[in-house]
Amino acid sequence: MRLWLSIFILIVSFSCKEAPRVRKPAKVTALVLFKVGSVQAGGREITTGEIIQDHELMSVGAQSILDLQVRETEASIAMRLRENTEVTLAGFVDPEGQLNISPEQSKGTLLTQVEKLGAKERMLVRMPSALASVRGTKFETAIDPGNMARVTVLDGKVAARTRITELEDSAAASQIPELAQLTGALDKTETIIESGKSATLDPKAKDQWLEDSGLGPLLNSPEFKALAGKETVSPEQIASAQAASAKHFQSPESQTKLKSSLSRPPAPPTVESVPKEEWDRKLKEYEELVSVEQAKAKDQTAAGPAVKARNDAIQAQLLSRIEQIMGKASETLLLKNGTRIRGVIYQNGADYLVLTAEGSKTFSDAEVSGIEF
Repeated sequence: MRLWLSIFILIVSFSCKEAPRVRKPAKVTALVLFKVGSVQAGGREITTGEIIQDHELMSVGAQSILDLQVRETEASIAMRLRENTEVTLAGFVDPEGQLNISPEQSKGTLLTQVEKLGAKERMLVRMPSALASVRGTKFETAIDPGNMARVTVLDGKVAARTRITELEDSAAASQIPELAQLTGALDKTETIIESGKSATLDPKAKDQWLEDSGLGPLLNSPEFKALAGKETVSPEQIASAQAASAKHFQSPESQTKLKSSLSRPPAPPTVESVPKEEWDRKLKEYEELVSVEQAKAKDQTAAGPAVKARNDAIQAQLLSRIEQIMGKASETLLLKNGTRIRGVIYQNGADYLVLTAEGSKTFSDAEVSGIEF
């Protein structure tokens, strides 16, 4: 009886307050700098110079690559999605007013180059079982088929730890003391990875910790399911989740599991040195992640010409990357009007497809006078 009276008082008192301080959604878009092969965003095939919209799933196929630049920050954030990679653009403003650029990487390999961000900006990559947070650095995040996450730092430092999506993605987590304690325990496992080091985060540790905590029934309850993935929630929804939490944690067993989980959080990531040859090779690839002037990236009219000038300036490097991806040397397609098109050439029936630094171009046999090797 006392429990239900407490829950009733909690709901009534909370509903009279202002909306809870939770993170707010922030629009994040990106400019396509360079692409090769099959690359989609929001289910459509994209082209160089295009703008990728907020919360669009970017999917890069086999023998493909995508370079892009975030448009909403003061300093530039350039990213490369390697083949067989999926990333969704996202961002939010936390209760302290800090803009968090927070792409969700679900598979594959993502290279990120971050210039020093503004005082109120932060970059973090969210993976199924890991979280990587930075302010200015070059780093790579990779997810293998078993959801094992690997964070490799090529320059600067990255903070990495286990991520419990079921707990941390709930809008009620910061409003419930027990859940806030568990999130705090996760924060304490954060490990700073320095340049030349890589860290591996095993999803099994996350799954085991979540199971041992006994939070499954609570996080899967209707009250918490209603908050899943929500950026803004009502006081009534928070109060309902708090009531469900109060009921869950009333049992001695739940309290025991809570204390055990707080004292034994998931193990910190395993950190090891990157072999010098591998480190040099990875670092060299970042030379291709050249950003355009941030003001031009934000201006849709100026963005296209800026991307073209950028790709012209590093054409040799980009052509070399295309050759490496396709396993084929570049050639020059000679057109009857005197134009010369340099790139990796494929002939499909009566058409010629040329993969260039500016994107793929198709010409009919009637337009072509020959190929220069």
